[in-house]
Amino acid sequence: MPAIDPLLERRLRQRAQELRNQIATVRARADEAATTEVGDAKDAADVVARVAVADAEVERDLAELHEIDQVLGAIADGSYGMCVECGSRIDPRRLVAQPTALRCLACQVAAESAATSAARAGLGKNA
Repeated sequence: MPAIDPLLERRLRQRAQELRNQIATVRARADEAATTEVGDAKDAADVVARVAVADAEVERDLAELHEIDQVLGAIADGSYGMCVECGSRIDPRRLVAQPTALRCLACQVAAESAATSAARAGLGKNA
């Protein structure tokens, strides 16, 4: 297991709190937009667009929050820096660049390739 930067856990916890605050703010803004009185079709389209953007922001922030929670769990159980797929050690340079990395580079590339293939297959079904 690589040496863990003593500030890493604190920075991750701070980032998690920032994300929770952002999620609450975006949700409140979306709720406000959804309850706004609509005057015409343009206003309605604007509300729909604002709510869609808010949903995307929350989804992105929740994904990052989930990654942080996984890393904090790995730090707690002593497995931080080990690939969740193959069990090998994650290159420390990767962890410096991406502290929430849970996979070694090879496994991450394979996971992204599989996700891309699945997405393309899903698009083909709807075409």
